[in-house]
Amino acid sequence: MTRWVLIAGAVLAGLLVVGLVGRFAGADDPGSGRFDPPPPTDAAPSGEEAARITAGVDRYYADLGCSLELVDVADRLEALDTALEDGLGYDPYEARVRAARRAWEAADVARMPQACREGVVGELEAALAAYERAGSIWLICIRDPGCSLDGIGPRLDEEWAEAGRQLEAART
Repeated sequence: MTRWVLIAGAVLAGLLVVGLVGRFAGADDPGSGRFDPPPPTDAAPSGEEAARITAGVDRYYADLGCSLELVDVADRLEALDTALEDGLGYDPYEARVRAARRAWEAADVARMPQACREGVVGELEAALAAYERAGSIWLICIRDPGCSLDGIGPRLDEEWAEAGRQLEAART
């Protein structure tokens, strides 16, 4: 009886290890094509957060008829810009860029009023594209053993500066 309990325990442990290896294999390998981001938090702001639309930059978006979903995109991009100033690794950077992309896709910008589309949509889209280009440059370097992050720093700074300029243009 003890022998069967030990065998069953070994089989269960083996299945657990195989399951964990299958779940996490390649998750940290940029070349695997897998990315397991944190659970999405793409819901539009509500309650107290929704009240922010009446203040500051959010008021500007409201005056143009932009939706709370588009304000969410702007907020995510602004938060990414701030996080870059504080220092950010590739994985959290990429997770934030992907979350901003999901928020962008949820915003349904084609249905925004013309004033919003002309006033901020293009700028926010350009900022997001610059962040995505920087992420691609960074990932290519990570995958290339001969690449130095110091060597691509100026290119990343250039893309991030462009994103910052576009965010500033979206604010005014």
